[in-house]
Amino acid sequence: MTRYGGKYSDIYVQTVTLDFPDVLIVHDFDGNILTLMNMMHKALSEKENNYTNIADSLLDTICQYIKKLSNVSFQNPVVYKLKNTIYENIENAGFDLTFEIAQSGSNADYLRRCFKKEIGKTPLGYLTWLRINQAKTLLLQDTFISVEDVSAHCGFHDSFYFSTCFKKHTGIAPLQYRNRSRDTMPFC
Repeated sequence: MTRYGGKYSDIYVQTVTLDFPDVLIVHDFDGNILTLMNMMHKALSEKENNYTNIADSLLDTICQYIKKLSNVSFQNPVVYKLKNTIYENIENAGFDLTFEIAQSGSNADYLRRCFKKEIGKTPLGYLTWLRINQAKTLLLQDTFISVEDVSAHCGFHDSFYFSTCFKKHTGIAPLQYRNRSRDTMPFC
């Protein structure tokens, strides 16, 4: 798990015995799950007194918070469906958002307005935001060496456009982000 400057992070957790469906997607917009995960990681790493009880309590709190977030309802079910379709296609460079909106059966302008009202971003803005945040995470992982690899894994056709888009949203180029984050941000 990596922490970076921003309000959003992707955390992938695979469990065997927790009472969640096979795949559950929640969005930790306020960073509470990340904070709890960092606390749990610290307790397990430092192994001080009662660390297993602390980690178990934190895991229970994380699960309760995830359950709370997963029960968030949307006023418009088409918005929920489009949001999940966008999320599932972050890495897909061939994803056609206009086609998906047209396939929804709703008026495109109306759906965009509803989406913005409920999500806080337009559908394209949300897709770009997800891709940039995924890129932030990938840039900090050693397994993805080049900006071209990160670009491809985030659904961008070309790395130059990716770099331009990344800089527009973060204020710095991808390599600068990687270098600055490795030098200044704490890792867990």
